[in-house]
Amino acid sequence: MTKNTGFASRATELYRDGGISELARGIRDFTLIRSGQARWIVGAALNTTVPVEVGEHRINFKTETAIEYRRARTQMHERQVLEDFIRSLRSDDIVWDCGSNVGLYATFAAEIAAESVAIEPAPSNVSALSYNLSQNDLDDESTIIATALGSSEGTVAVPADAKPGENHKLSSSGGSTQVPIKCGDDITGSTDVPDPTVLTMDIEGAEADALDGLRETLTNVRLAYVEVHEDLLADYGRSADDVMNILEETGFNVSCLNERRSGNYHLKAVANSRE
Repeated sequence: MTKNTGFASRATELYRDGGISELARGIRDFTLIRSGQARWIVGAALNTTVPVEVGEHRINFKTETAIEYRRARTQMHERQVLEDFIRSLRSDDIVWDCGSNVGLYATFAAEIAAESVAIEPAPSNVSALSYNLSQNDLDDESTIIATALGSSEGTVAVPADAKPGENHKLSSSGGSTQVPIKCGDDITGSTDVPDPTVLTMDIEGAEADALDGLRETLTNVRLAYVEVHEDLLADYGRSADDVMNILEETGFNVSCLNERRSGNYHLKAVANSRE
């Protein structure tokens, strides 16, 4: 099906479901999406780096692709979470950024905390993450672990041609590049990577499995930020309740920081006994 045929089919469906008003809404949303995409493409063409400032902290991010440029400019609707994260960091914290992508949280953590551990499976994102840490002179405060997180060890295939900044749902990624899946507890038990005191997680529906593999490690964590992907969790046979239950069972008081139209939202988990 061509793009024009697809749009015509969608327009017919909208009109059938809601008449002229629903069709008008669909056309408006389509136009906004297309104009937004053009803005990110042009922005990436005109800018090789973009600074992100939060309070007194400033990090420069590579913006060679449209999605990298969009991430740097908008923080992908996570500005509130990023600000709360930065305010809460201490100079002696060890931060694990799980699903680091190009390093929005990991780079700020490397500047503020004692050490930043960025965990990211996609090779294109690992490359961009490494560049962002290096261009901000944060290599010495950072460790990159190129792996996915889960409840058991294994491997998963990811696209070799993915662009930096893209998200990947491991349950249906497909691709030609094999990357490992590790339990977070095994990372702390078999390497010299220090246990985290603060943890962030954005892993596109695999959050319940990853938290299951981090149960021992979580007992040392004082603060966690977990993005819940309600729809994507079902692809792993899990639910948002599973995420909440694991955090509560490992000793956290949990609250919701924000909620987006897609059903994604961020949980802030505070372990009062370890504050």
